[in-house]
Amino acid sequence: MGLVAFKLIDYVGSADSRMVTFFPGTPEQVDGVSNLIQRIIKRIFTIEGSDAFNTKIGTNFYGLFTALSLDEAKQFKNTFSILLKDVEEELINEQNDYSNLSDYETLQELSVESIEYDETFGGWLISINVLTNANNSILVTI
Repeated sequence: MGLVAFKLIDYVGSADSRMVTFFPGTPEQVDGVSNLIQRIIKRIFTIEGSDAFNTKIGTNFYGLFTALSLDEAKQFKNTFSILLKDVEEELINEQNDYSNLSDYETLQELSVESIEYDETFGGWLISINVLTNANNSILVTI
């Protein structure tokens, strides 16, 4: 049995790089690059242990997103890259359990393109480069 995911995140094309979460009336299966992007976003924004179906997924990134001072922002920037490697490893290990994933929905590497902290807004703009096994590179901004 393959990895089946239902579409919960709509990643709008690179023209405006927006991510929209929604709950469709009729569940729609997601595959290809959209499946991979959704799995990455879910890992980052799911609180570790909060998924009833798999308590091993998720991160503690939410704590890092609350940095308020410039010093905390600098620490976050250094920490995020390290923790993203753990997410990459988990996703690669997970996908090895499924034989029918296409090269477009199989992760090869995650890397941080940029991390910017907007002091006025008090929030983060993080761009992650996603490299698939099809050598397709996607820039995801969260």
